[in-house]
Amino acid sequence: MRFPVLAVVASTGLLASCIEPPLEPSNYFDSASGSKFEIVSSPDTIDAALQTFSIVIRSRPQPPEGAIIVWETLSAPVLIKFGQYGLVPEAEGEFRTTTAVGLIPTVATWRAYISNAPYAPSITGTVVLRQRPVSATLSCERTPGCQALSGLGNTTSLAFTLRDPLSNPVNLPGGSFRFGTVTSRNPAIASVDGRPGPSLVTIRAQAAGSTWIVLAGEGVADSMQVTVTP
Repeated sequence: MRFPVLAVVASTGLLASCIEPPLEPSNYFDSASGSKFEIVSSPDTIDAALQTFSIVIRSRPQPPEGAIIVWETLSAPVLIKFGQYGLVPEAEGEFRTTTAVGLIPTVATWRAYISNAPYAPSITGTVVLRQRPVSATLSCERTPGCQALSGLGNTTSLAFTLRDPLSNPVNLPGGSFRFGTVTSRNPAIASVDGRPGPSLVTIRAQAAGSTWIVLAGEGVADSMQVTVTP
């Protein structure tokens, strides 16, 4: 009676040794491969025009030899592809913002994929582009001598410029300066005439004397003294 039992045990062990655990699909040319990209590093926000940044992704599993990765931007003209490097084990795509970005945030989309495998993975991601002002300047750039007003009731224009962390002028939305304030410390001498435009402030002479015109907003400020003579 012992021999049949031993035979059953032996045959069961032999059967178990022939069964291999399931392998992780890894064939990029198989629709059920399960291959995918994952983001290793990517900035959330870019705060300047003409700023270059990198996005790094990793493929799981490792792509086949000769695989060609393609990076592209889906958000022209505010974002352009600047370069691409490597694939194994990680791939890096380099992008650059353009001078079309501005104070109003824009969500830019990028994509990466392998071009020479029919079922290869692709991945998309987004980056918020917004010029962050780090300095403000009031000047007479467009109206020489604007700091001196002669004649009550007359007007002059002060130019203002905001700059981002790379010293690029910040693109302000058209229509009006909606992201800060321009005020006179003594409106009885010189007042801000109407709502400021996107890059100019109109000042009106009210009485003889001097006062300061102050630009403030987005965490930056500047001021200019204006003198009124009758």
